[in-house]
Amino acid sequence: MEAVPYAMDIILAELHKACLYTVPKHMVYKESIFQSKEAYFRSIGYQSDGENLEECTKNYLDQLKSYMKLYGALVQMAGFALYKRYKSQFLKMLKIISDNFLVDLKSRTVPELNYVELQTCIEEKKFLQVPKGRSMQSKPLSRGILPFMHGDAFSIHNSNNLYTIHFS
Repeated sequence: MEAVPYAMDIILAELHKACLYTVPKHMVYKESIFQSKEAYFRSIGYQSDGENLEECTKNYLDQLKSYMKLYGALVQMAGFALYKRYKSQFLKMLKIISDNFLVDLKSRTVPELNYVELQTCIEEKKFLQVPKGRSMQSKPLSRGILPFMHGDAFSIHNSNNLYTIHFS
């Protein structure tokens, strides 16, 4: 991300354009603000093609779920970097999620809701673990690989990190 500093801003802007709830704000319907309920629904991201409200809501929620999964995956993968950069602010956000959002999820009886993975991630502080693949390997992968020699006997000797193979 350092090579392309605005990449995350562009991704978040695209997510926000498609799904209002990627930014923590909630628009409430008020007659004084919106000319009609349809205008309100369009402003929060409903895409109606002559469908009834129930079908439109189902499509909207499916769309919302997909974008939230993508956003959650980005945050999950970036948890280490978020903690490293924002420290106490990131911890406060996790506390709010744990105290409010997870409590609400637990109280619902919807089988598709799986809060356990998120709860475990927060409780075990998995965001403190350096993500796999974040940094270069310190040892070459070839160090542990032995050549296949079709039954020939060989030995490997290490002298000051210089390996020699002797065949017998």
